[in-house]
Amino acid sequence: MHRQAGRRFPRGPLALRAGGAAIAAVVGIGLVAHGLHDSARAQVPAPGGFEAVAVSGRNAVLLPSGEATARLRSAAGAILGRSYETGGHRIHELTIEGHRYRAATPLDGPASRIAFDVGRRQFVRLLPGIRVECESRAEAESIARKIGAAQTRYLDRLGIAFLTLPDAVHPAEAAERVNDLAGRDLASVRFYRSRPQWK
Repeated sequence: MHRQAGRRFPRGPLALRAGGAAIAAVVGIGLVAHGLHDSARAQVPAPGGFEAVAVSGRNAVLLPSGEATARLRSAAGAILGRSYETGGHRIHELTIEGHRYRAATPLDGPASRIAFDVGRRQFVRLLPGIRVECESRAEAESIARKIGAAQTRYLDRLGIAFLTLPDAVHPAEAAERVNDLAGRDLASVRFYRSRPQWK
């Protein structure tokens, strides 16, 4: 189960579907720039709905793994989001300041896990891992065991670990689990960096 706007929903790609009918989840969340260097704090994962986060100092919206509708607020204005299934794909549509942005993903698997970078107005993929603040290598390895991470890389000087996850584990759900176990926000998702387009 995960929390969304004070309510609890089941996890998974069909979290907001019941009896074949889509259940709309309408949430109002303010996007706030946290000025972070690598990842988001106080983020709530979005396997079943839209959620606002800040990653590497960038405002973003995590997109759902199921059908959902949302209205969010940001410095850029109101953001209307809609995700639905058609033709074996999931379609994500976001409208910001009258401009519509659209992306199609597979229904499940790592390639289905995306977010929308509000400042850059582009969709970005989630890395198959999370970033965790921890005080020691032993703590990082303990966390990795608890969430079933496939690989752990701990950076002593920074006090952070990068945990690589199996394909079956959604990074947002893994981050939520770490934060729930710790009772505070230690873990966050990470995005693929966009590469320059050479002409």
